[in-house]
Amino acid sequence: MPNMPKKLLPPASPPTSFPPASTASANLPASLDRHANKLREQNLSNLFGETAFEKVHCLDTGADKDEALLPYLDSGCVWVEDKIKNAELGDRLGMSAVLMKHDHQNDYTNDAIPAVESWKEIYEMLS
Repeated sequence: MPNMPKKLLPPASPPTSFPPASTASANLPASLDRHANKLREQNLSNLFGETAFEKVHCLDTGADKDEALLPYLDSGCVWVEDKIKNAELGDRLGMSAVLMKHDHQNDYTNDAIPAVESWKEIYEMLS
């Protein structure tokens, strides 16, 4: 994602936790590639601290995120997405969706889903 910081230090008492669901292309589906999953978890922990994430869900490339998000129904958890469709899904499921903007999304507006250009903006929103 654009402008990804090398390190985000979590606030003393985190305002929320994130339920990350990640997809990635590889020879093996992400759900079966333990090495790739471990590296994702390690990267998230390095960036956000060890307590920001309850669990990391690694989905196969192109997999729907509906099922992975259902346990967080009406939780208000922060859901950061770079696909409009998935950000809207998180919003419909009662999560606090945030859209990571890309150039092709410049015309998109939704009062319920703030659009940001960097992880720093998300950090500042939560602080």
